[in-house]
Amino acid sequence: MPAIRNANDFNDISISGTQRYQTPPGFNKSQRDIARSILWLVFVAIFVGENVLAAFFSATAIVVLKEGTLFSHKNLKWMLLSVISFCASLFAWQMAKGSEAIDENRAYALKMLLWLMAKSIQMGWSVTLGFFLLLASASESQSQQY
Repeated sequence: MPAIRNANDFNDISISGTQRYQTPPGFNKSQRDIARSILWLVFVAIFVGENVLAAFFSATAIVVLKEGTLFSHKNLKWMLLSVISFCASLFAWQMAKGSEAIDENRAYALKMLLWLMAKSIQMGWSVTLGFFLLLASASESQSQQY
């Protein structure tokens, strides 16, 4: 087994017989920009309560980021936001569906608890995601000024 001389040699390591390919310069940045645009759609969908649509957009962002270098710390950050968005939207959707399924006359407190959990997940994560997206947009525009 040849010794690894520098960090770029990691790209040539094969796992279980498959060859990894080198990504062209700027490819990961373009993938992150696409994922960031998709996460803006996730933000809007979660904010207005379209949890299934938000889960679909989150899954799309995950697939887009998976096409780039997986072990890039910048890609991992956006991948983590996409995965959390996917989980939060599915959880909020399940809580909302559970709330709709419960009879209001028999278990009003449980119905309201599930509804409140769904809304708090929606608002909490949408505000958090929006905060991350705004910070990324602000830092990107600042770096372009200089």
